[in-house]
Parts: sequence; C-alpha cells; structure tokens
Amino acid sequence: MPALRTVVPQRTRGHAPRLVFLVLAGWLSGASGAQAVGSPPRQTAFDENNYQPREIVNRLPPPPAAATTRTTRSPPTKTVTRSAKWSWRSRQVVERGTFQWREHNGRIDYASVCMNEQAGSLRYRDCRRGAKPAFAKLCKARRDSAACHAQNNYSPLR
Repeated sequence: MPALRTVVPQRTRGHAPRLVFLVLAGWLSGASGAQAVGSPPRQTAFDENNYQPREIVNRLPPPPAAATTRTTRSPPTKTVTRSAKWSWRSRQVVERGTFQWREHNGRIDYASVCMNEQAGSLRYRDCRRGAKPAFAKLCKARRDSAACHAQNNYSPLR
C-alpha cells in the first residue's frame, strides 16, 4: 500500500499578517457569539401565554397639528355618455355599428367602451376592436383630448 503524502502549501512572503488577522477575527467572532453575562436568555419559543413584544425603538413623534385647516371641495365629477360609429373587418365581412362609452372628467372609462353590446359576444369583441380606429378618427376630426388619449392608451383586449 502506498504511503499517503501530506501536501503543505508553501508560505509566500506577505501572507503571514493575513493569516494572523484571520485567526484573530475567528477568535473574536467566537467570543462575541457567547451571551454577555447578566443578559436574559433570548426567547425562542412563542405561544399565546409567553409572548412578550419587544420595546418600540424607532418611533417618530406625530406631525404638528396644522394651524389652519382648510376644507377643500373637490369639483363635482362630470360623467357624460357619448357614442360614435365603428367598423371592423371580421373575416370576410365588414361589421359596422355604433358604440357608446362614458367619460369621467374628460377621460374615457375604457371598461365602458361598447357598453351597448352584450359583454363577451362576438359583436362586442368586434365593437371593441373597431373602437380604437374610431377614437383615432375622432381625435383627428374634433381634436377631442379624451379621444386622442384613448387612441394611444386604449386596448380592446382589456
């Protein structure tokens, strides 16, 4: 049976201080891992009878009370129902119709587009697809800011 040889790495110049540092760091971390004398043992098991919450350490004082409190009224929401014509090529047939939507404070409620059609039907889907180009036409024709916003942000899939 061949004898086992132990390979001892050769020390090179400059590694001795690093080795001393690592030994001291390991010794100090082992010493700091032990509990300080006089401190209570750390609670590791919790149930309804022995739970004691920790003391709040970081607590900010409440903000100072405002000297004058103004009551600001929000402007009443203006809801308008509008309609326009749409067309969409579905397979070989061109579908046409009129769709309705609601506007709240000058923004189109995208969920209400084609609210006059039965939700989930093929006609409803074609209406939603045809609404995007219809919004583009309204934007160009009337310079309607809500239609221009919908031209860029409306998705018929949502």
